[in-house]
Amino acid sequence: MLFRRHAQPSASEHKSSGSDPAQETEDLFLVEYDMMLKGAVIMRRGKPIRQLGVTVNGCTRLVTSGDAVDRQTYEALIAIGAIPPPRPKTKPPANSVPMPPRIAGSEEGNEA
Repeated sequence: MLFRRHAQPSASEHKSSGSDPAQETEDLFLVEYDMMLKGAVIMRRGKPIRQLGVTVNGCTRLVTSGDAVDRQTYEALIAIGAIPPPRPKTKPPANSVPMPPRIAGSEEGNEA
């Protein structure tokens, strides 16, 4: 009986597991290639990727660019300097006025 079919769990069994899928995806962080400052560069399918091993709570995890990692792994990557820390989201000062775009040929010194 090597290839025995197992019964599929019902919907009520999935709900009773206690884990909320929405909360699990909320704590995941996407690690892009451009974010990674350290790691081995490897060509995969004609594109460069970065891979780096980081140890979190005694468990080594291989992080590949493009992966979604949990909060502990994300904080460990920041701690070792593999990715830059997130920038704080600040609003520009209310009293600052944006500069108007420059128009080519409208410089003051080029009068005919």
